[in-house]
Amino acid sequence: MTEVELENHVEVLVDIAYIAGEKGLFKDRDSRVVNKLIISWACEFARLHKDTDWCEVDYLDIIYSFASDKIKEESSNNE
Repeated sequence: MTEVELENHVEVLVDIAYIAGEKGLFKDRDSRVVNKLIISWACEFARLHKDTDWCEVDYLDIIYSFASDKIKEESSNNE
């Protein structure tokens, strides 16, 4: 992984963690479990969008949509 790829991956990880915190995913959850989820989501996002031209699409819209969908899915699995 190049330095740029690593920085991009870290950015995705941080953005998903921020969104998860904003949406309350951490509430009443084991932080280790949540961390593993967020890491796996970041890896999935990176795989799905490895060829995405971020000059053509809005990164923030895509990452918010992706993270929100994952959080909804996770929340419904834990009800």
